Amino acid sequence: MPSSPKLEATLPRVHIVRRGSVQVAKRFFLGRKGFRRTLLLSTFIVLVYYTFFKQSPRGEYDMQFMEETDEDIVQHTSQARRSHREARLEREREREWNSRIRPPMTRSDDGLVRVGDWDGRHPLFEVIATAEQGTELDFRPLTIGEAYEAYMTTYGRPPPSSYPEMFSILAPQCPIPSVSSLYLYKPLAPDLLRSYETSLEGSPMTITIIIRNGRAGGGAAEAEEGMHVARDISRHLMNILLEVGEYLPDLRFTLSVDFPRNPVPYKLREDMADLLRLGERFGISEAGDDDNGGNGVYNFRDWSEACAANDPVNKGVEIKEHPNNTVKFIHANRPLSPCRHPSLFTLSDYFSGPAPNFGVLVPVFAFSQTAINGDILLPRPDTSQTIPSKVPWGKKSPTLYWRGPASLGGSTDELVVPINRLMAMLDQRRNLASGKQHVLVPRSDDRFEVQNKRPFELLSTRVDLAFTSCGDRTGCDDMHERYRFVDVSETQWEQAKFVLDIESYSESTTSFRQLLLSGSLVLRSSLFQDFWVSQAKPWVHYIPIQPDFSDLPTILLFLEANDHIAKRIATAGQVLARECFGRSGIKAGLLAVLGEYGRMWNDGRSDGDMARPVR
Repeated sequence: MPSSPKLEATLPRVHIVRRGSVQVAKRFFLGRKGFRRTLLLSTFIVLVYYTFFKQSPRGEYDMQFMEETDEDIVQHTSQARRSHREARLEREREREWNSRIRPPMTRSDDGLVRVGDWDGRHPLFEVIATAEQGTELDFRPLTIGEAYEAYMTTYGRPPPSSYPEMFSILAPQCPIPSVSSLYLYKPLAPDLLRSYETSLEGSPMTITIIIRNGRAGGGAAEAEEGMHVARDISRHLMNILLEVGEYLPDLRFTLSVDFPRNPVPYKLREDMADLLRLGERFGISEAGDDDNGGNGVYNFRDWSEACAANDPVNKGVEIKEHPNNTVKFIHANRPLSPCRHPSLFTLSDYFSGPAPNFGVLVPVFAFSQTAINGDILLPRPDTSQTIPSKVPWGKKSPTLYWRGPASLGGSTDELVVPINRLMAMLDQRRNLASGKQHVLVPRSDDRFEVQNKRPFELLSTRVDLAFTSCGDRTGCDDMHERYRFVDVSETQWEQAKFVLDIESYSESTTSFRQLLLSGSLVLRSSLFQDFWVSQAKPWVHYIPIQPDFSDLPTILLFLEANDHIAKRIATAGQVLARECFGRSGIKAGLLAVLGEYGRMWNDGRSDGDMARPVR
């Protein structure tokens, strides 16, 4: 097909233009000034490129990727073609939105999580979710070989010879009993440990157990007021030791049956930690022959002696709260320390009296301890009836329930007793009930609003607290005018969705383990931790409440609005107690703790080591 005349006419022109452009370019770059022009043009191109096209896709972005999550990385990758300014503005908008959805919270090593004043999703959703995720990540050895290696990793030495039997009787889903309360005593040589233990024997409200050749003996001291409790505990403990004594080495130990006996001076605790770190032993020859065992420097003159010099209690101040903080919750699986929170010394009858002064690290066993005690924890064999759990969750009343004996306590101020203080807070006739406090009130969209309310305004219809008897030696006649009393036959723990486990020294108070078995959700407020509480997880198996009860209204309102969460935690606690805190759990705890203590008691410590399992 012949070409168009117009097209033929334009072809030479195009050719000339192209050829002319090449000639111009040659003259421009290859002429006398061509090198200088080439250098200037190259510099100009590089500046334009780095100014408009390479604004840190690998520099600044890479640092941001290291600080952000995988989800952020994927999101920023999809934005690679956008300008840097636009992507940065979008990230800032996302962070602002996320902060509105998720309230800012601060977790600190004092055991509290502090929530800022933010109108967003209720913070307890995240507190509970974080606790449950942590439980899922907990490692539980499934074989004795794994348990051996885990023990070596944690404590730096083989388990005691009683460990295989302990592992065999413990259900696979149950946590391994902790022996951490023993390691404060590891630097004590066997001769000094035995000397200090002998000085404890015969103390009021204690029992001494002797294990020799696999058989258990001993028991409570001679008749004394209240010693029927000690003898009852001694009998139950002996029955269990008859089943496991053959796996334990020879030893003897003294057990306090009422309250912790051994607050430890901070300097003594630090010195023991240094000796343990250096692998050294402290024996009778180092202790000396004076009355204080050579440790007069460790005299315990005041409760604050248990605290470090830079702790708030020794500075005379409380931890300064940020003005935006509206409410605090307990998140740690350990008791709050009065060293970090000085006001706690005034919120427990335990600290109202004079501090015991041993001057040495006496190896006293107990069923509970505070953050400043060095008592060795043992599982308590329950001697009372278990609460029935036949009432289904849907038929339980949505109230917080408690029954127990009344006591004026050992202080002139009866409100130092926690249950007295809580009941007074809920009595609008008392001056204690007049103050308002921040309360997070749930809304239907999972958010909350902050309100200033008096506790009795929110809790008066949601709690059922009453005394059933008098647990005080001096009598409680005048308490009837200020507190509610009911007949002991009216106790119906299993009828309530929420039951209160509160600090008390009465042997008739229902235990943490019994409350878990009831199938109700346990709300626990105490500065004490026992063997079972140390194995349970807050916000997973029970709900921790602060000793001043400032978080109680917020927590009760949240549980009431989220019944499915309350039921889930109650069920988890009941399953844990049923499968792990029964007779087999008590035997496992005794084998773990006494097996390790037996190694410390005898001169040949390595003779009590477990042999490495054959793979």
